[in-house]
Order: sequence, then structure tokens, then C-alpha cells
Amino acid sequence: MQKFLTFTALIAVVGLSACTGQPSPARVSEPVYDSADGRSLYMDKVPASTRTVLQKDYAIGARRVAASGERMLSVKNYTVSDRVVGATALGDFEQRCSGPSDSIVRCENGSMAYVRGQSGERFSVGGAMRQGGNLYYLVAFDAADHGVIYAAADARGRLKPSGYLAKGVSNAEITELGVPLLPVATKAPIASEGSLFRFEVAEEIDPLAPNFQHYSLQYDGTTYDHRGMVYHILYREYRRDGSKTPLFEQSLAFAGETSTIDVLGFRIRVHDVSDKQIVYTVQRD
Repeated sequence: MQKFLTFTALIAVVGLSACTGQPSPARVSEPVYDSADGRSLYMDKVPASTRTVLQKDYAIGARRVAASGERMLSVKNYTVSDRVVGATALGDFEQRCSGPSDSIVRCENGSMAYVRGQSGERFSVGGAMRQGGNLYYLVAFDAADHGVIYAAADARGRLKPSGYLAKGVSNAEITELGVPLLPVATKAPIASEGSLFRFEVAEEIDPLAPNFQHYSLQYDGTTYDHRGMVYHILYREYRRDGSKTPLFEQSLAFAGETSTIDVLGFRIRVHDVSDKQIVYTVQRD
């Protein structure tokens, strides 16, 4: 049981460390394993999907003004991994059990008594599993002395049609298929309709992605030489770690008061320039 709990805690800590986005359904592309025999359940790590993010702080054709020492434009192009890290209840719910004379009552004993929540309550996601080609996230409930019990829900927060509860196995070994779980039989469904959860997705910059770019152009005032007035634009590159200190910078010099210049693939029309400011339009990038 200790190994099982350690594995679950590790997944939750890693996922929660980079949460930046608003709760939303997950987009998942990586596979998780099916059950080997159709009856056993296995919990794997929550899969992640990757996407490319392109951030620009300018618009083509828009006239802009930058004072000396101010940024003219910035571009950030990077890859992020999205991973489901938590679930928020969309309404009150509770697991129900069989009572006297085949009545349906609130579960008061055993692990199923802990499968309940209130609207807005947040739960951790311990892992994921796939059955019948469908991906399910395993929402974790701390069942005190009974260990941890999981409710399987799809990306829209709807419970698995049947067999949606499972418990950890004592002294379970992590296998190629993941951590084995024991199905928990239910005679009555959870008292809730439609989507039960809204999943929270954490965004983390992929440190190994090859396409990371973050650079900016900054206006750097004017000087005078044999060409007359020369205005300066400072090119800066930045590190992956988000540091504001440039990794590299280079001063670019341009003669004349008005002109069209090409810098790093940008075509920039300079309408007016002085030591105090530059008026310009990005015509092409």
C-alpha cells in the first residue's frame, strides 16, 4: 500500500507544480494502457498533450510609438505540455448504497462513504486509465483507513458508464501497465446527472523542445557621425527559464530620419524618429 500511495502522491505533486491555466477539458494525445484481461484495472500517469504557443505584442499595420529605452516588439515561440492535474465538482454529489428492503440510501460505511463532494470542491487526479478505447481520469477520494478510492470520469467530467469506482491494492507493485486497482461494485449510481467534474489543466513549458524562441527589439535613441543622425535598435534574445536578463544582445544602427528597414525578417516603416522616441509600423513579419 505504501508504494501505491507514494506513486499517487508523486503524480499529484508533479502536476500541481505548474498550474497556470483556467479549468478546462483536457486535450490528450498520448496513450495509456488497456487492461490486460478486461477485468483488472491499471492506473497510469496522466498523459500530456503538447502544443506550440506563439505570442506577439504587435499588430501588422498598426502605427506605434516607443520611447528611448522601451520595447518596440517582442516574439515568444515555444512548446508547452498540457496535463490534467485536478477536478472541480460542478454540483453536490454522493455515492449511494443499498439499504433495508432494497431501498437506496446514502453510503455511511466503508470506502464508498467517502465518495461525495460539494459544488466547487476541488479533488486531485491520481492518474488515468483507458478501457474500450476511452480515456478516463481517476479522481481521488481520501477514504481514511480504507486508503484511496477513485472515480473514473471522461474528459467531459462524466462518470464511466459502469464500474466507475476502484481502490488501490495493498503492497501493489508498479507494472508495465501501471498500478493495479481493484474494481468496487456499486448497486446504485452516484446521485448526480450529466458532467460531474470540470478538469483543471496545468501548462508547463517543454524544456527540451527545439523550437524555443524569445526575442525583442528595443529603441535605443540616437547618435551622430559622418552620416548625420543615426538611430539605434537593440536586439535581445532571452533564455528558456523566463529570466529577464538577455542571453544575447546586439545594437543595430540605421542612418536617416525616415526609412523602411528590414530586421530579423520584419519590415518596419519608420515614420518619425528622434532621440526621445520612434514612430513606426510593422508592415511584415
